[in-house]
Amino acid sequence: MNLLLILLAAALVALAVYVATTPRQGFQFGNAPPPDKGRRSDNKAVKNEENLKGVKRLVWISGIPLPYLMVRPIQLVVGGFVGFVALFLTHNVVVAVIFGVFGFQGPIALLRNLALARWRAADNEAYVMANTMRFTLPVQGHPVTALRQTVPGLQEPLKSWIAMALARETVGGSAEEGIYELGLRLGHSELQLLAEILKADRREKPAADLLSELIDAWTERIRGDQKKQAKIASTRRFSNAIIGLPMVAFLLLPVFSASTAVVFQNSLAGQASADVAMLLFAAAAYVVANSVAKSQEISI
Repeated sequence: MNLLLILLAAALVALAVYVATTPRQGFQFGNAPPPDKGRRSDNKAVKNEENLKGVKRLVWISGIPLPYLMVRPIQLVVGGFVGFVALFLTHNVVVAVIFGVFGFQGPIALLRNLALARWRAADNEAYVMANTMRFTLPVQGHPVTALRQTVPGLQEPLKSWIAMALARETVGGSAEEGIYELGLRLGHSELQLLAEILKADRREKPAADLLSELIDAWTERIRGDQKKQAKIASTRRFSNAIIGLPMVAFLLLPVFSASTAVVFQNSLAGQASADVAMLLFAAAAYVVANSVAKSQEISI
């Protein structure tokens, strides 16, 4: 039986390493269409966006002052620590590996939640900015002037990002290019369209009607996102109750009921039942996580 457990643990470790090290599709928010391939070769914004993918992009959006190369070592440390604690409490190699995998994914999950929160905050502020510019642009008569009037009233993180876009005007670039690149980095199609509208207005083409249409579509998208967020919140509460609580309770069983924990540790049937239960809970958590990810603005 010990040999069987060791082999199963080795298989789980190999699977975890494969999942952790296999290249994945770049991190992307929203449902923004991919950049036009015809512009890829000479569009500096697209090239910069291509260099900001995966964990590097997560760290940038989350705003944590941490080198992205440190994320993987942190994952290994956290995963190893959680796995060791689980092994110490349960004396079950398979259960320890399962909890170690959860611990390994913990830092990425934290980064993803922080990034999503900041993306939503930036999305709300960008929506406010677009509505404000719909009225200030005809009065100011110039996109950059209208932007400069709008930025002081914005909240972070969008305030700093738009300020950096405006700073391009002082070095021979254009604020529209900065906003377009920001939209690419965030996967935010409305910001990209706003940049194109402001660029057209700079060429003395009326932008008021286009800006109004953009805001109308933006409003519908935000309403849809709010409905999705309410469903996701209820799904998370339900999954935490039926998956997370039993797993944590089993892990802490030796602390609260040592006599019951001994049954799962010292008998063949107890260890096997614990392994099967934890594997089922882990599979259920994986399914729920994928379902939630597909419903959010974020996709991996």
